[in-house]
Amino acid sequence: MTSSIDAPVLEIATSESDAPMGRHGYVRTPRSRVVAAHDDPNLGANVPEPQSIEVPKGFPAYEYVHKGQIQHPPPDGKLLSAGVAPYADLDRPVSPSGRPWPAMAVTSGGTMRMTWWLTARHKTEKWHYWITKDDADLSQPLTRAMLEPLATIHWHQDKATADWMSPFPINDVQHWIKLPRKTGWHIIYAVWDVADTAMAFYQGIDVDFR
Repeated sequence: MTSSIDAPVLEIATSESDAPMGRHGYVRTPRSRVVAAHDDPNLGANVPEPQSIEVPKGFPAYEYVHKGQIQHPPPDGKLLSAGVAPYADLDRPVSPSGRPWPAMAVTSGGTMRMTWWLTARHKTEKWHYWITKDDADLSQPLTRAMLEPLATIHWHQDKATADWMSPFPINDVQHWIKLPRKTGWHIIYAVWDVADTAMAFYQGIDVDFR
């Protein structure tokens, strides 16, 4: 494995486990918005399984060239659904039922464990995390201008060999991330970039800084 870590990530841990195969990966700790929407009918969101929010990588760019073809990462205002129509309810500032999206309490300036569950493993380039700025207006759909970098975990950095040398992560991927000092409701935007395709998986996580 070739990997590197950009601060403020503290540690990476993985553990072998049996998992059903399918498409493809989601954040389960803290519970991502799509997992909450899928699991809690009281939120009124109609979304499929949480692991299939997959569109081209390249975020935060608006265009990404893969093998000579122009690809388009998620558009502004549709970041949480990644523009995938069955997940459109996720882009609402509040759930369709009018209830706030569930947010996990986190400690300002503390450390948070981020756990991805990969229902199908893929050769991986990196995971990267973004968080809403202090002045972001969360009564509006999420856009790039509302985000700032939080952390990046490089899994395989040599793009020339990514298609065939990038290693597979195992199913249960855990990252310990140092959080900034913030207050109140924020959104963490988590992205898993696949190495040997043009695609990435996108997840939004609601957190409450205390």
